[in-house]
Amino acid sequence: MHKTAPVNAWMPSRRTARVFFAGLFGLGVFLSVAGSHGFAQSTGNPADDIAKPSFSPQRDAYRASEVDPVTLAILSDALLRLQFLAVAALESEEDVGLAQSGVVRAYLARRQMDKAIEIAQRIADPVWRARSFLWISDYVRIVQKDASEARAWMDRAIAEVKDQPPSDKVTDTYGIAANRLAQMGAAEAATATAKLIADRQDRVRTLREIASVILNSSDDEATKQAVATVLRQTFDEASLLPKSQDLSQAYLLMDIGAAQLVAGDTAGAQVSFATAQLDIMNGPSDARMPALIQLAAKMVESGNQRGGMIVVRMVPEGAYRAEALSAVSAALGRRNIDAAVPLFRLAEEEIDRIEDQSARFRAITYLVARETEIGRLKDAFETAFKITEDVPRAEALLGMGRVLIDQGKLPEALVLKDYIPYIGMRAQIMAAVALGRGLENDPEGASALLAESLDPTGFPTLPEYVPDALDAVLSAQIKVGLESADQAIFSRARDLSEVLETDLAKVRALVQVAIAEARRGRIEDAQKTISAAYRIAFENKGDQGFNSALLAISLAQLAAGDLLGAYDTAARIPEPQSGVVLPRTPDGGFDVPRYQALIRVAAAAGRLGDPNFGQEVTDKIGVDPAKAVGLAAVAIAMSNQSADLIDVINDIRDGALLSPNYESLAQEQPAAAAPTGAQIPESAPAVSQEQPMEQAPTLAPLPEAGN
Repeated sequence: MHKTAPVNAWMPSRRTARVFFAGLFGLGVFLSVAGSHGFAQSTGNPADDIAKPSFSPQRDAYRASEVDPVTLAILSDALLRLQFLAVAALESEEDVGLAQSGVVRAYLARRQMDKAIEIAQRIADPVWRARSFLWISDYVRIVQKDASEARAWMDRAIAEVKDQPPSDKVTDTYGIAANRLAQMGAAEAATATAKLIADRQDRVRTLREIASVILNSSDDEATKQAVATVLRQTFDEASLLPKSQDLSQAYLLMDIGAAQLVAGDTAGAQVSFATAQLDIMNGPSDARMPALIQLAAKMVESGNQRGGMIVVRMVPEGAYRAEALSAVSAALGRRNIDAAVPLFRLAEEEIDRIEDQSARFRAITYLVARETEIGRLKDAFETAFKITEDVPRAEALLGMGRVLIDQGKLPEALVLKDYIPYIGMRAQIMAAVALGRGLENDPEGASALLAESLDPTGFPTLPEYVPDALDAVLSAQIKVGLESADQAIFSRARDLSEVLETDLAKVRALVQVAIAEARRGRIEDAQKTISAAYRIAFENKGDQGFNSALLAISLAQLAAGDLLGAYDTAARIPEPQSGVVLPRTPDGGFDVPRYQALIRVAAAAGRLGDPNFGQEVTDKIGVDPAKAVGLAAVAIAMSNQSADLIDVINDIRDGALLSPNYESLAQEQPAAAAPTGAQIPESAPAVSQEQPMEQAPTLAPLPEAGN
């Protein structure tokens, strides 16, 4: 086990730290923003209010020989500066700890474990100190492959919060630790840790989660029996939970039952399902049908076909009954595909009796997906064509295609493109197949398929499907397509955005295109696309969603390497109204466009080698928890190995503070090149006087759900 200094090792007081940093800022030795950025001179530019200190040897009489060793260490280590800055800039120990935990992660990413340990031990907040010990445990387990030391750090993390009063932070810490222990094969310790969670519902959910982790990692009969015992205890606790309007308790009982089946406890599963059934029948009627459908399928899957069919009969005739029959048919088909056929026929007969066309189409679409799941593709295809209207039939075929893609059956999925005439739908399938081809070293075939996916079909373009289509096509092209095909595909994507019904929707689509262009190094094209998005956005600056539009445009500017432009855009997003309860993020920040945009800019600055600018950006965040996330993001981004700036930002956005991933460090890698298309500008660009969208775009290969 690593030797460590006591938690109360030297650390300046908050007052001392603030005096210290005030002196540094006054001398101008801490920041060099003015010299490295040449900030814009235009009137009203938000970038103008960033401090631009200067250093004069004559005026300040600064001599390095007069600086004590601690100060010299701080000046020479950007991560250490950020750590001290957190002490100076933030009020609460919790916020300071959040920021410092980012520094811990950054040192670990640099393989500087000793420094990570030193910082972690000095975190005053016990929860964030514990979280940092968890990250150290992850690092030791994954990178150093030392299971015993990893376990020691895990135990130390748990010990840090055992005496803390119950809170969401403490609950989450126990939950993370329990899952990690389960992954390490320490089933007994994982269970014991989960049982420390004070809130019963959170405790039950965590026990259910770790049971699945343990069962997925071991087929050992003794392990299964031990998990089955824990699951019965979990059921006892779940039974005591108060009833809810959304039937969450019933769904939890069903999940427990499903885990019991895997553990071999069929009798226990049946009790869990029966209790869930009782809860459902006593619950609100508007939530009852989907729950009964899921319950019936799980009971059949457990081997209780008779019980499942009894539940099906509780579902009123019509679309819900048809869906229930489809669900239990698929559940039965996963064990015996031939036995499922008669039940599918019953579902079809039920559908034939439905008079409401929209309900009928919905039931057919559901049946098509279930038939596809168990490999009855011919039946699924024929079922889809029972829908006589073009659009709903195409939706059913799209659902079929998504199932096939999830199963890796790409050639079968591609066949469907000839039967789906709408660009927005067929492009989603073709993009997923193209991605698969690209991954098989066929970039030419991938790009050809992507270009075809955006070709006019002679049918109207349905606007509601276009955003997902663009996500899928652009993501596939930048990942696996030929660069020589970029211009044609990006141009088609840009043209496709014109069919969208609202201006802000068009802005979102243009941002998607701009990010793709930038990630492929087509910076001038990206800048033109961003300018077009800006113009449209500011023409609609009074609309709801405008602040989110600014957030998205700022991200596109970062992708194009325009750090100052991205900051300027982010700074134009107004502060949220005072007195309004702000939505929180799991990492301790706030889901507010201004704060999210500034955090991304700060992270980008850190990755581009200017953490000082990143720190200055975080100063513009109006609340300390979000400011703490920003400082942590700067530290994490500084040490991110990705050469793509958007990947770095997405890592931050997707929860780098809560779910660190050290898998990439398991093998030594060369230092990453400068992020594509991104650099710190020599001089400030002209600042647009305009402003922008709904949600920052994500470039996913294929949406798992939705249109």
